[in-house]
Amino acid sequence: MRLIFGNLMSSLDRSGISFTILNVAGPRRAELLQYIDLEVDAPNWPKVVNMEEKVDNLIALNGNKEVKEVKDFAAEDDDETKSLRFTLRKICDRLSKKAGIFYDYGKYVSNRYFGKAVSKAAKAIKEELNSYDLQNNLQASIHKLAATFADRFGGETGPLLGAFLARAATKLNNELSKNTLADWTAAYKEGLNAIQEILEADKGDRTILDALIPGLEYIERLDKKNTQINLKDLAAAVTSGADYAKTQKASKGKSAYLGVKVVGMADPACEMMAFIFKTLSEVDENKDK
Repeated sequence: MRLIFGNLMSSLDRSGISFTILNVAGPRRAELLQYIDLEVDAPNWPKVVNMEEKVDNLIALNGNKEVKEVKDFAAEDDDETKSLRFTLRKICDRLSKKAGIFYDYGKYVSNRYFGKAVSKAAKAIKEELNSYDLQNNLQASIHKLAATFADRFGGETGPLLGAFLARAATKLNNELSKNTLADWTAAYKEGLNAIQEILEADKGDRTILDALIPGLEYIERLDKKNTQINLKDLAAAVTSGADYAKTQKASKGKSAYLGVKVVGMADPACEMMAFIFKTLSEVDENKDK
């Protein structure tokens, strides 16, 4: 007998319940059970407890794990990494404080959980922020952040932004200082590709893409000129995308069923991205003050 529990990820645009049945009573029983019992570190994959071996182990039943010491990488940060970690902390702080605004955005489009999800994800990331080795292991750090965001935020936006970050990380160098504008542009584009593949959506479908695509368009124009990013202009591009989303009917994603009913209303995910990029710009502008 196996006890399976933990964090699960819902499927987009699916209603009802589905069951998958695997016959483990045949000649491959031992082999199949061995695969089921394997420990994995994939996000949103349930924990499996072999009750035949651990029936008297209450710790296993509760899913508790041995507490391991977590290294504080912030103590080793160079100036560039300190700046990035400080910026991420500021974004988390401001998202938590503005949860009420995102609640208002969400309730008008039948997503009353959005504000709470924003706060929950931001607080979780802030708590583990110093455990990210942003300086020398950037890819793994972003993957960890992505998994935490997807898990704590939940719903549709959590997994989407988690996919965005996880795929973006594959285009970056592990050492933060080695990443160029071209690397960040490639990462941004790869993250967008991940969302487009999941949603099968594009600009104008009233999804988070409406905010993110104008940001990529701005960065790509700079990349061709080999110039630096002006974060204020980048934030303005993302905000313009969020404003554009208000004029569109919902045709993809979780709110697709609302159609024209949401025209004129803010899209919560787009507004969150505009807020994040605006915070990024403001922190950068005030970093030397």
